[in-house]
Amino acid sequence: MDDENYQFAGKLSEFEDGNISKCAIMNVAVCNIDGTLHAVSDFCTHEAVSFTGGYGVLFDGKVICMLHSSVFEPDTGKAIEGPAYDPLGVYDVKVEGDDVFISKTRKNA
Repeated sequence: MDDENYQFAGKLSEFEDGNISKCAIMNVAVCNIDGTLHAVSDFCTHEAVSFTGGYGVLFDGKVICMLHSSVFEPDTGKAIEGPAYDPLGVYDVKVEGDDVFISKTRKNA
């Protein structure tokens, strides 16, 4: 990709449907929800545990932190159930062939 505002995150095949996955970008997680990729901060805004380190799960299209059950919207980052109240960082995702790219800056800064 020639757009300097995006960086390579991995191959499409690395991000399985229904999973929160690590990617090539530090502190960013990729959520595959019914074939649509969302990029969010990898850490819960409540206690800073890593979603990809075993504390995150996708359920009913939402990101859930398993430590204290905070729930986030993956497309906006909004915390919709506490104890977390700060939003997750959210990044734009582009797919070109089998390559996945994520914006370098948050879209909800």
